[in-house]
Amino acid sequence: MHMNGLASVVGKKGIGRGVGILAVALLIMAGLAPRADADTFEIVIPVDTVQWGTEGEIRELADKDVPEEFFGHRCEVTAVSRNQDSVHPGNNLIVDSGGSSVVLEDVEGESQLIVEGSGQLVLGSTIVVSLEFGSDAVFSAGIDVVIDCTPPTTEPPTTEPPTTEPPPPVIETAFGCDLETSKFVVSATNVGSVDVLVGIVWDSGNTSDDLKAGEVLTAVVPAGENWTIFEENVPVEQGTAESCDEVSPTSITATTAPEVSPETLPFTGAESGTSAAWALVLVAGGILALVGARSVRAGADE
Repeated sequence: MHMNGLASVVGKKGIGRGVGILAVALLIMAGLAPRADADTFEIVIPVDTVQWGTEGEIRELADKDVPEEFFGHRCEVTAVSRNQDSVHPGNNLIVDSGGSSVVLEDVEGESQLIVEGSGQLVLGSTIVVSLEFGSDAVFSAGIDVVIDCTPPTTEPPTTEPPTTEPPPPVIETAFGCDLETSKFVVSATNVGSVDVLVGIVWDSGNTSDDLKAGEVLTAVVPAGENWTIFEENVPVEQGTAESCDEVSPTSITATTAPEVSPETLPFTGAESGTSAAWALVLVAGGILALVGARSVRAGADE
């Protein structure tokens, strides 16, 4: 895997030579200059290195075995190439490990040129620095490569749980006595816009369904039993069923009274004049009876 386009031209700078270069060259004989950090490695190719080859040839300049504990690690790579006065277009430097690579392109395209590149390598068993020859088939430059495998630092988790807004209600609950059936009924209606799993559980039974918007789930709960309504397995309402007295509904039917003719009305009493005449007759009869009774008694005494 080549990671092209990561190289950048820094500019022309004078390259000092001296005792420092010689010391680094001695380290390069081993292919690797270790840094103070055990998770970081540095490979240095001296700036006065000279190689001859053929155009398009890829030649290994240095390699280093990777400690086993770093196999498969994804590490950050930075590379800086430094050219001398000569110009050799098309020379590329490649840092490779485990099939991944970082490429610095045209590192001798100008005199005293500095090219920087960065990327990531997934480390295999070795780290290799190679040269791809350009059209001149000559190389006279150097490169510093730093491979940093330091694990990224992570902040400790917060002790307080994140606060979240409670979700809007999805179901509407109702419960109570049904006057028509004298039964205690518990119901849940989906008032949201999406399907929701609703369940009703009581001491002696249960029911559940995936309610679509507007649908209702009902249950008849025997008196005295505890009940709970669940929304997506979370209880949202609970209680105890009340006793509903059975009341037979009374139906009242309106009827129209029949018309009664005045001639057929029943007798309800005499008129006032007639009543007076009857009273006189009764009084007279009483007097005659009394007189008769006295006459009988007088005859018996004689």
